[in-house]
Amino acid sequence: METTALNHKWKWTAGITLVWLAADLVTKSWALRTLSDGVPREILGGFMPLTLAFNQGAAFGLRIGNDPRLIFVPITLLAIVFLLSLVRTAPRGDWIRVVAASLVLGGAL
Repeated sequence: METTALNHKWKWTAGITLVWLAADLVTKSWALRTLSDGVPREILGGFMPLTLAFNQGAAFGLRIGNDPRLIFVPITLLAIVFLLSLVRTAPRGDWIRVVAASLVLGGAL
């Protein structure tokens, strides 16, 4: 019975992560197609203006050398391992941890 709960937890993790990753990719693709002409768009009656911008640095625009991927790829891999360990060690019924880790995992990927 414990194996069934474990499999159930990993199925939910995979499902949430994949849906979140797909939503992230779809919205980024939409932004590139829609906003690449440089003209800001307003949605929700002007409540939320959107402008396409690219962060050339690290978090908050910090500069980390010429190729920040050399730093962020290993950090991302460590974060993925950490998130998967959170899911693995989540006690039975701790769905908040499973869902939260899955959403962050989808964003990290």
